[in-house]
Amino acid sequence: MTVQVLLEFAAGAMKRADTDLAHSRLATVHAATYEDLTRVKERLAEQSETVG
Repeated sequence: MTVQVLLEFAAGAMKRADTDLAHSRLATVHAATYEDLTRVKERLAEQSETVG
């Protein structure tokens, strides 16, 4: 997803609105990815507690 956002704007001159849009999309991708990672870590911790 990050590469897709960057490639979308790589072919031409970016205006301020393009920069803002790219930044917004990258922030959204980063937040979702971090949330997903945190959720997986919590599940793994719960599993290891029940096993150990």
